[in-house]
Amino acid sequence: MGFGETGRGSFVPPYATLVYDVEINDVLTKAQFEKEQAEQKKKDELKKAEAKKDETTQLQKYLKDNHITAKPTADGLYYIEQIKGTGPQAGPGKKVKVHYVGTLLNGKKFDSSRDKGQPLEFTIGKNEVVRGWDEGIAMMRAGGRATLIVPSSIGYGDRSMGDIPPYSTLVFDVELLDVK
Repeated sequence: MGFGETGRGSFVPPYATLVYDVEINDVLTKAQFEKEQAEQKKKDELKKAEAKKDETTQLQKYLKDNHITAKPTADGLYYIEQIKGTGPQAGPGKKVKVHYVGTLLNGKKFDSSRDKGQPLEFTIGKNEVVRGWDEGIAMMRAGGRATLIVPSSIGYGDRSMGDIPPYSTLVFDVELLDVK
């Protein structure tokens, strides 16, 4: 009834017997619990609404502060080519290999294939990455490097993803290593 044959990482070995020391500090009625849950849900929705409202303002400030004059695509992606690739063109159905560094608008890094020393491989158009990546990388040729500024509408939307808060515009430095 615990963690069974898999255990729990290095903390709990497989088939371990678990003993819990539990102290009950408070008991809520079902109505009290549901009220607290509803209040928390309302707070979370307000927080998300504020984040959604702030996203556009923060993006415009980022573009201005970084002197970015690129125009967004119809979906809102900002594509800034750093190095023009000379290899095969990426596109829907093509398997690509990329190195990337992802940051929030405030510069906080949330992920990097470079730091891991492991490029990411995926097939464009198969929903394996955020929509902004499918669109942006499809504009590239192998050997190219670009900055993709991905608004939440084609990123993670209202979902929180680890260090990425809901309604976050993401900035990716992407190098297209290979196209198959």
